[in-house]
Amino acid sequence: MKTALSLIVLVLALSGCFSLGRHADTPGVVYYVLDDAGLATSSAPAQADAPTLHVLDTTAGAFYDTDQLVFSRSPGTRGQYQFARWTERPGKRFAELLRARLDRLGSYRITSAGGYVRSDLMLDTRLVEFYHDATHEPGQVRLELRAELVDLKHRTLLGRHIFEQHVPLTTYDAAGAANAANLAVSRVLDDLDAWLATFHYNALTTDELQPEVARNYKIERSKTRGLVTMSVLKKNKAGVLSPVPAKVTVYVTNLTRQLANVDMRELKEGAAIYYLGEFRVAPPDTLTFTATVEVPGELNQKMTFDQRFFK
Repeated sequence: MKTALSLIVLVLALSGCFSLGRHADTPGVVYYVLDDAGLATSSAPAQADAPTLHVLDTTAGAFYDTDQLVFSRSPGTRGQYQFARWTERPGKRFAELLRARLDRLGSYRITSAGGYVRSDLMLDTRLVEFYHDATHEPGQVRLELRAELVDLKHRTLLGRHIFEQHVPLTTYDAAGAANAANLAVSRVLDDLDAWLATFHYNALTTDELQPEVARNYKIERSKTRGLVTMSVLKKNKAGVLSPVPAKVTVYVTNLTRQLANVDMRELKEGAAIYYLGEFRVAPPDTLTFTATVEVPGELNQKMTFDQRFFK
């Protein structure tokens, strides 16, 4: 009987269903707050006519959709810190930080209410990678975020971008990983802010222009001619977005994969700077525009957006 009882105790202990008590030197779980290290204290209220931006909850892969800090000791592998946790799952927390950051910028009226609020635009984000790369001590935090901006009124994809940050750890432990993660989040939010603010664009058939406007800009009004307009904005020293000169290259493809370059010309009106380009269109059709913007002293920006044209 004693032997049978000992066997039952051993089986329960191995299966995790029975506890013999925690050792006194076993560390306790430490919870870390994922935060935006670059969140400004001041904010600029959005104008009443500012577009409404619906910011979806940030999604993540199954392995990253957890409150545990993730690490990798060798390429192609992932593990989880045993005694370190986030206070919230990174995807949910990142969406909250993103809304707070965009709300303070004042360029959009931010909502997360879904179908309860009529929105102009929708921002969809996904955490593709978010882990402590520990292949070399002390390692670095790798963050990769995919973002898509959608025009809800026209049901078109305005742009898609991948944001990446690699931030070195200062200490080879969970605290160092958490601090580097916060810095990575802040930098990605900086990049995403700049991406959303960089491009102002529109595409339409030229028959929609007022005759006087078409004459002033020497544009032929026609249902088979299109006009794409862009402006490039950059924050000045005061933190205000203002137009800047740039080299803008645009090409367009239609549903049959035919490709054409769009010659862009610069137009200045006071402090405003615009880039205009004309192209052929045969409605009904959906055209995909790919634009590359080169600003001196800045990394090149590339974006893609779709525009439907109706008869």
